[in-house]
Amino acid sequence: MFENSDMRALPDALSVTERSMSELAVSDLSAEDIFAFIRRLSDTHTQLNNDSIVLYAGTNQASWAVEMMLGSSMGTMPAMGRPWIKDQPGTTSISALEVLVEHQLQALFNATWAEVRLPSATLANLAVYRAFCGNGAPLMSTAVSNLGHVSHLQNGTPELLAIEVIEIPFESDGITVDEIAACELIEKTRPGLLMLGTTLALNGRYPERLIARARSIGTTVAYDASHVAGLIVGRQMRSPFDAGIEIITASTYKSFGGPPGGIILGRDTTHATTLRPIVCPQLASNYDATRLLALATACAEAKRYMSDYASRMVWSADYLHASLKARGITVLERSDGAGLHHMLIPIGTNHASQGAMRNLEACHILAGTQWVSDKRFNAESGLRFGTQLIARKRYDATALDAIATLVFEVLTTGPSERIRKQSIDLARTFSSLYYCFDAEVLGNNDSILHRTS
Repeated sequence: MFENSDMRALPDALSVTERSMSELAVSDLSAEDIFAFIRRLSDTHTQLNNDSIVLYAGTNQASWAVEMMLGSSMGTMPAMGRPWIKDQPGTTSISALEVLVEHQLQALFNATWAEVRLPSATLANLAVYRAFCGNGAPLMSTAVSNLGHVSHLQNGTPELLAIEVIEIPFESDGITVDEIAACELIEKTRPGLLMLGTTLALNGRYPERLIARARSIGTTVAYDASHVAGLIVGRQMRSPFDAGIEIITASTYKSFGGPPGGIILGRDTTHATTLRPIVCPQLASNYDATRLLALATACAEAKRYMSDYASRMVWSADYLHASLKARGITVLERSDGAGLHHMLIPIGTNHASQGAMRNLEACHILAGTQWVSDKRFNAESGLRFGTQLIARKRYDATALDAIATLVFEVLTTGPSERIRKQSIDLARTFSSLYYCFDAEVLGNNDSILHRTS
């Protein structure tokens, strides 16, 4: 594949390790060889995902239409300021694009305003902290032991602003807020912001008593919907706004199925007035407008398909959960009617969970680890599954049963070449994407909509 003899010094893209990369004499390689290796890495990553059953809860696969939009050169033009009053010339198209995406997201989430320029939900959370935790006001959020994200933790993103973090009390199951204790604590500490939302979606209930108490004392309430944005748009999960939450932050990939990025949404326009100067120019003096082309495309897909796609995510999770249990695998219970797409298998120590994850990876089943907050299982860590990608590829009941069997075999007997081949064959069988414009391009309109009957 590579004619230059220098390429012999490069490891195969499938076996790249930290050691092999550190041993590369990159300065001795030609620019052409380096470019060829970059392409090789990209192709290998794509092939690995195409040949794997992807259950990792923090990913998804964007549609062909979304990926096509990421090839635009629009992002190389700076565009500081609000639409139509940019600091730079030649930004009329970018202004129009910003307005379009803001309006799309407002309609999808039933919001009054939207901020779309930040490249991640972590930075969206940072902007919200900066806006509402000034003058020494603390943040109340979820601890890592109760499935809080790094952007919610004392030693995580809030540390950048030297914000004190007060941990929300939880009940013994680890996923239900202890609202009596939490209300007492919020009255005592008077945080500037209450941040809700976790990295594992097993419970779709909002702590409405806590939310109401927070608002009654002047604490702004936000919800990190990074994992569940698609379920909210698809009406499988109740909107945070309906529970009294004032601001939503979210990732735009995961269950939403768009390009990587972060958004902030709200209904009180005074919050937008506070947040916008923080987003730009403080956090994003410039940003990649190309991402908004892709996000606008994903929003258009969501408008047409998200109801059916979200339904498929939930059905897939419910079915796979039952299939895993039928094979004797312990799986944390999911709230009845929660409309969620995650599940968690307790394993034991974090080391044991990491080992289980690597064994599954060796068999082309990709999943991640997660803290187990429910102490009844005597496990500190487990395997977290999300169904957003297998739902988008429309794995059917037979395939989900096959996945459960493969997972059971890996967890009980370890990886094997037979399991690896079966996983690859199954992944290749379900290679098409649905609930997006790809199916229309291919002329498969009849197979787009999911019907439960």
